[in-house]
Amino acid sequence: MADDIRIDLAEVQRKIEAGENVLLVDARNPVEWGGASTKAKGAVRVGVGEVAEKINKIPQGALIAAYCT
Repeated sequence: MADDIRIDLAEVQRKIEAGENVLLVDARNPVEWGGASTKAKGAVRVGVGEVAEKINKIPQGALIAAYCT
């Protein structure tokens, strides 16, 4: 397993534009997520209790970029 790293939004954007395999994960709580006026294009919502059931759907080798407010 790779070590956790922190990268800024500009680096995530560069990776997406370069065609790299990036999975955006919206980690906001359900209330914040549901009431948000904006959501990142292509992002998936994964709540704390949903990680186990969704882990197998993560593309192999993808950079997982999680964000919240």
